[in-house]
Amino acid sequence: MEEVVNQLEALSLSNDKRRVKGQRKGKKKKHGNSRARDDHTVVIRGNKQRLKTSHHKNMPQFYDSAKTLGIFHDHKLYEMNRMDLFPQLKDPIAHIAKSTPAEKTQLVRPFLGISLYENHDKYSPMTAKELDTTEACSTYLDQYENSHGQKYGEDRDFVIVTARHHMIDLAILPFSRQFTNVNLLCAYTPGNLLEISQDPADNTNDKVGVNTDNPILKKICFSGFALEDILTESANDEERNPTFLIVENEIANTRLLMRCEIDAYNPITSHYTELKCYAKYNFGNPNHRRKLLKSWIQTGVIPTTDIVIGVRDTESGCLQDVRCYNRNLLYNKLISKSLPRCDSELNYDPAISVVWYRSLINTLTTTIASLLDKFGRDEPQLFSIKVDNNCNIRIEHRQNPN
Repeated sequence: MEEVVNQLEALSLSNDKRRVKGQRKGKKKKHGNSRARDDHTVVIRGNKQRLKTSHHKNMPQFYDSAKTLGIFHDHKLYEMNRMDLFPQLKDPIAHIAKSTPAEKTQLVRPFLGISLYENHDKYSPMTAKELDTTEACSTYLDQYENSHGQKYGEDRDFVIVTARHHMIDLAILPFSRQFTNVNLLCAYTPGNLLEISQDPADNTNDKVGVNTDNPILKKICFSGFALEDILTESANDEERNPTFLIVENEIANTRLLMRCEIDAYNPITSHYTELKCYAKYNFGNPNHRRKLLKSWIQTGVIPTTDIVIGVRDTESGCLQDVRCYNRNLLYNKLISKSLPRCDSELNYDPAISVVWYRSLINTLTTTIASLLDKFGRDEPQLFSIKVDNNCNIRIEHRQNPN
């Protein structure tokens, strides 16, 4: 990672860009309530066009080291030998990863033509609370402390506990074509624990995805869940409760503990598998490249994960093809020099997403550390984090939550 780490020095997220609102040179300090608000806020001005990197001969990683720690299913923690708890790729699909093109055609044939829109109106997605919970990580932390007689990661500057999708949303931000932002809360527990969750005041995602009121978009979003049912099998097909992997990533002296929902496990390759459902796509289309880049990012925190994509007919919703990528293959396709350039979206370069993500983690932890030095480390503290697609970062101290 030396090549990537060196890029961080050139980013706009450097110390000279960090300031407390209202504290610019030559600007008098405000008094009263406005001063209190300013004193609690740090703004880091960004510029995504400064996120530059050369193509890496070897695929860069989001972490310095990574490992899987446990499996969480139906509110219970299991050891890593319980792969049977994950949905298993059905035998023909599991063999695609090691098949020739001719063999792959025969393997996927029994699944083609199956409707991915059927029964979409009966589907009940996870609630916002279920989607955001870190129960899996909290359970692991409690068990670790009971077993080892010490707190997990107490020798690190910080331990960040969160659901994986929050980190994905942050990593993909600079590649958004329109203005967008991510709003999160960060709860500090005395010691070094930072728990990142969705800001409940932000309801922008309440009516998107499978929760949309648009019936056409609802069917399209549902097709991904239908694909999981078609291509996988579970020990208990009636319940299909989600199964989570507890993953540890190390970045410098920060440790991330993430809850990652796993779509499937491939018993042939012993790899985890992310299942995606898209309309017919090509890498030359900017919207398609962004979706594929997001899939590459999503699999980046787990060491051994492949991506299986179901291609659907948009009108009928029938499955037309099934394609499999490992992370290296998808990376090489995304950086192909034959693709049209999209400079305003950083050319959807996966190496840039790694540079941005690692620099962001560093910026968040160093900024929160400075705020904790100011407001106290001996009591719980609460911060709001707002990051937009031009890499502007705003961190606000929300007072002691108690």
